[in-house]
Amino acid sequence: MQHCFDVYERVYRFSEDYGRSDERRQALVDGYGWVARYFFEYDKVAFDRCMDRIEYLEPRYVPREPRSLRLISKLIGYRAAEHIALRYRRMKQLMVGGLRGKAHRRS
Repeated sequence: MQHCFDVYERVYRFSEDYGRSDERRQALVDGYGWVARYFFEYDKVAFDRCMDRIEYLEPRYVPREPRSLRLISKLIGYRAAEHIALRYRRMKQLMVGGLRGKAHRRS
């Protein structure tokens, strides 16, 4: 995932030198948002670097997807919403893992 972040950083620097169209800005926001979701769980420093870029490019950032994260972000802000989303993802993994284990034991 670090490689993806590095690519977005190169595009960011390029766009500083050669101009940043609305389309390029949105692509950067979407890209940084995608890697930020990953980094939130695994690398808080990298998450903060992503968020610094996102908040510079789009000060009132709300992710476009997934819809549930978008709605929660509108209410409490993206950073706080990501805490809730991470807890949800972890619970979902535990539940799916538990269900797989039960199905495997029945076989």
